Amino acid sequence: MGTLGGGKGLDMPALNADRRSFAVSPRAPFAPREPFFPGAPRPPLLPATPLGPEGPVTPAGPRSPFSPLLPCSPFSPCFPSAPEIPSTPLPLLPFTPASPEKRAKCEGKKKIHTISIGLVYRWRGITNRKGKG
Repeated sequence: MGTLGGGKGLDMPALNADRRSFAVSPRAPFAPREPFFPGAPRPPLLPATPLGPEGPVTPAGPRSPFSPLLPCSPFSPCFPSAPEIPSTPLPLLPFTPASPEKRAKCEGKKKIHTISIGLVYRWRGITNRKGKG
């Protein structure tokens, strides 16, 4: 007669039960008999949020390489700085597609439209449709 498991060296609890022996196998892993908890039970983990109770969570301060805040960013507490304002206000200029001299020569909307089309043709390097470069 052959051995249980076909002689392949199988050593499982089911095979030990068939042999009527309840001894622990020497090849069984060392496992504790009772659950082991090293300290007090921990509170359940809360879902992660990008904003904590005091604002954005920084792993180890704003100077940490893992921090999303740069050391000199405006939200960083290391150096609060006022936003820079230009010394002189910049004037807002209206959009002028044609030069004022050409616009003064035109009298109606049709001429302005014709000049703007001519500027587009010159910009693209296309000669006038009538053959006058």
